[in-house]
Amino acid sequence: MPFFLFLLIFILFVLVFIIIYKRKKPIYIGLGTSGLNVAKAWKEKGGEAFTLMDNKYKIESIQQYLTIEEIIQLCSLKRKYVVVSGLGGKTSKKMLVDLIQVLEEKNFQFKILAYLPFKLEGTIRNQQANQIHEKLVIRRNYHFVDINKEVENYPNKDLPELFKKMDELGLEKIKSIAI
Repeated sequence: MPFFLFLLIFILFVLVFIIIYKRKKPIYIGLGTSGLNVAKAWKEKGGEAFTLMDNKYKIESIQQYLTIEEIIQLCSLKRKYVVVSGLGGKTSKKMLVDLIQVLEEKNFQFKILAYLPFKLEGTIRNQQANQIHEKLVIRRNYHFVDINKEVENYPNKDLPELFKKMDELGLEKIKSIAI
């Protein structure tokens, strides 16, 4: 009888540990300006985040800019990650696909949250974004925010207000895709 009691307590302990481990918040990897904004907001809420950007941008960061290799060195197979990126800029075009490939090669658990650009940002940006979006949309771990619906709802907002709304929608989406 004491053995079964010990076994029952051990099983309960393991179950509690698994539940606590599964609830651990994911780490956000923000790419480009869109990813940086979400990473900052996540960090302000007590979460962990990295940013990956081109060095040519002089944007206030939550830390030093990291390369893909540096981020991978900081990652752990025991944690889960959410990669956040806009699809219309240079960072997404250059780094998003490379980062996804490396994360998959290393067997990291991750999801992707991407922002489609505003239509008013121009044809070239939107074409580039659609090319990347079409490649990613078939993935089960891919989620996106289409800010253009918001533009239709609020046609009188200026661009900075729309970008702020985009960040808000991204944070809402993050809650819905939490790992």
